[in-house]
Amino acid sequence: MFPTVAEQDRLPLLVASAYLRSFQSDFEGVGLHLDQIDALCRRTKSQRQQEWRHVFQHDLGLFRAFASFWNGDLEAAHKHASQVLDRPSNAPEIVATLTILYYGGSLALTGRQAEYLQFVERATAESGAAHGPQQLPFIVVKAVVCLYRGELAECRAAASRLTTSTGFPIPKYFESIGYYLLGAVAYERNRLDEAKRHFLDGESRRSEAPALIDHATVAGLAQLEMVQGDLGAAERYAGMARSIAVESGSSMLLRISGAIERHIANALGRPPDLAISPPPVHDFTYLSILQPSHSWAWFQVQSPSIESRNIALDVVVAALERAEMHGVTRRAIQLSALRALALDALRRRDEALTVLEAALRRGADLGLVRSFVDLGQGLRPLLLAVAE
Repeated sequence: MFPTVAEQDRLPLLVASAYLRSFQSDFEGVGLHLDQIDALCRRTKSQRQQEWRHVFQHDLGLFRAFASFWNGDLEAAHKHASQVLDRPSNAPEIVATLTILYYGGSLALTGRQAEYLQFVERATAESGAAHGPQQLPFIVVKAVVCLYRGELAECRAAASRLTTSTGFPIPKYFESIGYYLLGAVAYERNRLDEAKRHFLDGESRRSEAPALIDHATVAGLAQLEMVQGDLGAAERYAGMARSIAVESGSSMLLRISGAIERHIANALGRPPDLAISPPPVHDFTYLSILQPSHSWAWFQVQSPSIESRNIALDVVVAALERAEMHGVTRRAIQLSALRALALDALRRRDEALTVLEAALRRGADLGLVRSFVDLGQGLRPLLLAVAE
């Protein structure tokens, strides 16, 4: 009900608006708010503004942590989350909970494996009851990190703890995350009926979780219906995902929606618009089944233009380097398989087979299926050649 300019020059309202944008997964909007807050505090030297900045120091650190995380700057995310946890405080529960998520995730994805394990295991032990509600954010960290790494059985076990409990009611916020992760694991294993069941369970809890989970769940249903051939249902779910993205104002969710819609249009025989520029390659942290940079490059690989294929290969290599550097193994395997497809499209078959064989060995160890199948019929000749 506030006028659109009400938050200007009012630090408490800027912080409130930043929380709203974070829940809507508009992380670029959060970054703009941080810039406004910094400018306000530099411009206004009043004691009141400085007191407000002290009051909100934990919130501001948290905003910097998750804006950095989703923009692919994991070292910055680790630094800001560490600063929040290191400060003695009586921070609100939401600050503590969200900081745990981003601190734990940034530990795992910046090579601090021993610290990550110690953080998760120690915190779980200190939380008291074996399945106490205070464990839930740590379980989320473990489940998400396992999905990043392609550790499907471990992800499924952790996510199951977010959806079933005998000792206490699980908030729908955590249930929504759990059902999406269970659906993502089942989809990767090509257990499509199971994946649909979990996604529908998550969809029934819409608006209880951050927009990125709501969007990923509905987008997962769109992807699932598309690969099963029900393109009408796929379009309906894609429309729901687009509505979530538009309402949130999140450029991240809008990019993912665009990728889904292009794949559905392609399946319907309507050539998608490929005049767009490549999306950022830091989307290896996205939880969605479809990665925008991966999708963009896949379409460019199909292009008759050699120049487009070369650009696609460059994008894939850049995205692959980021994923490997941060230990996001599942994305790295997906990108490696796409790299093989791009190399083959450039008539570099021997290189393509070497790259694909390595990706298949890594993927087989983890039980990945859709990471390869979703690349389509173009991969079949390469798979046959590797098998021979």
